[in-house]
Amino acid sequence: MTPTRRYTDPDDWDGIFQRNQAMGAAANRLGRELLEKTLAEWATRIKAGEVPPAPSASNRYGTQLRCAQWDWGAPNPLFTM
Repeated sequence: MTPTRRYTDPDDWDGIFQRNQAMGAAANRLGRELLEKTLAEWATRIKAGEVPPAPSASNRYGTQLRCAQWDWGAPNPLFTM
């Protein structure tokens, strides 16, 4: 099971933020309590099988969008959709 489905309690996210100082600092800047609650709710919805609605065929921008993510220092994208 992936972490996005496993951590369905705000205390789970608090533990993650405590183990990683950079994530904890970012969570504090964003509002840690609300962030933990939001991530837990999001994980619960994903675990229950919720997916975002498919874009309509008439949405010409949504069908032409291309995203890529690079690992720091890597010459090529790790993931492209």
